[in-house]
Amino acid sequence: MITHLGEVCVGLKQSKKAVTNGEAKMIYLAHDADRNIKEDFEKLCKKKKIEVDTQYSLAQLGELCGIDVGAAVVAVLN
Repeated sequence: MITHLGEVCVGLKQSKKAVTNGEAKMIYLAHDADRNIKEDFEKLCKKKKIEVDTQYSLAQLGELCGIDVGAAVVAVLN
């Protein structure tokens, strides 16, 4: 599970809020997520100087977070 990295939040809205509020230290962004989501999140993370890892798929991120659906974005919190 990805939770070994610390506290995480899963999902687009919660992860975006964490990045915007300076609460995220790293983002996992599914490489097969919608292109608009990926572009917006990558721009936001670049602006906030937060590392983005795109090595996992939607299904893999969901599985790593212990949920039964895919996850486009997972934020590791400070």
